Amino acid sequence: MKRTFRGGIVFPSALQNQKETAQASSFMTIFPKQLHLSLNSALKPTVSVGDTVLIGDRLAADPDGKFPPLHCGISGTVTAIEQSSVITVISDGSNTFGTLLPPLSKTASREALLQRMYDAGLVGMGGAGFPTYRKYQAPTIRHLLINACECEPYLAADVRLSIEHSDTLAEGIRFLAAAAGISSREAVFCTESPTAAARLSGMGIRTILLQGRYPQGSERQLLAAVFGREIPEDRFPTDCGMIVSNVATAVAMAEAAHGLPLTHRSVTVSGMVAHPVNLFAPIGTPFSDLIEQADPLLSRRRCRYIAGGPMTGTQITSLTSGLPKTCGGVTVLPALQITKGPCIRCGACVRVCPAGLMPFRIEAAHLAGEKDNTATACISCGCCSYVCPAKRNLAAHIGEARQEMRQRP
Repeated sequence: MKRTFRGGIVFPSALQNQKETAQASSFMTIFPKQLHLSLNSALKPTVSVGDTVLIGDRLAADPDGKFPPLHCGISGTVTAIEQSSVITVISDGSNTFGTLLPPLSKTASREALLQRMYDAGLVGMGGAGFPTYRKYQAPTIRHLLINACECEPYLAADVRLSIEHSDTLAEGIRFLAAAAGISSREAVFCTESPTAAARLSGMGIRTILLQGRYPQGSERQLLAAVFGREIPEDRFPTDCGMIVSNVATAVAMAEAAHGLPLTHRSVTVSGMVAHPVNLFAPIGTPFSDLIEQADPLLSRRRCRYIAGGPMTGTQITSLTSGLPKTCGGVTVLPALQITKGPCIRCGACVRVCPAGLMPFRIEAAHLAGEKDNTATACISCGCCSYVCPAKRNLAAHIGEARQEMRQRP
């Protein structure tokens, strides 16, 4: 029997069929006319309005040298810097490369690989966005897991990346293993796709094929499925000698080793569209440019657009905002019209919770102005809301409770 974890959801075949349709779509590279690159609080612009920039040029950096820099994915002109938080670049149409980083050898030292992760702007591309070099600085690592589970409905870019660019992925896995200070034999490629597993196995990478279950791609659930080990809530996987990295991060590591900073990423556009697509797009590409490639079936007024998957993604409030490093999908769904009812104490949310919580009880306490300390163990997977027959927004309320708990002294 294939490995898995406790709780979770197996989505209906209709959703799985849509996912497989998206997985069959080969990558297209798009070249937008402009980019809107958002900066976090650590990054400060290193360019000025009117500057000419090329592909790979640095646009922003952390003066304290802690958060990795941001690079440009098109050639053109910087036309705006809004309150030092969004940089706009207009393309010149030539897509010219600038001076890239010097390539690294396959025998590069761990220190050189960690420095390259920083210089190339690598962050966790599965959603967390944690600086990659800081994760791989952990002193004692025994295992590296490459996460290709991509268990949310509609999303397909990670699996397609594993199939279509398996050679680059395998190279990236070997570089990541070296950066962790371990042999590539201690790296494991984890997926729910038999095709992806066969491709990486053929590249000499150890693979584990897991059951199709959500949220298998969640870091703690993946470790439970592979090693049968629960990571305590107050500890990180690196504290236990394990690192989990996303497929896109591994591919970006291979490209960084060859000198290309993180300027593009893989992204699926799926859902209520005529043609689900997988795209290579520059970081900062307007969401509207991504969505139009898939030909939405409904008007904008009748749609909602989700950055990520329908379970954990966030609603896109402006289609002119740019694609971040951490977003692997755009899901187009009908406008939401749900009438919630009272909790009927059916226990469905308890049965599916992969963290072993009682979501209905946490929500009740939160709405009553009371606290339930177990809220801090929530992994925000949304399983409870998905199965609730009363259509209660359990995940949102538990997220609020968790945030309040973490803010209290």
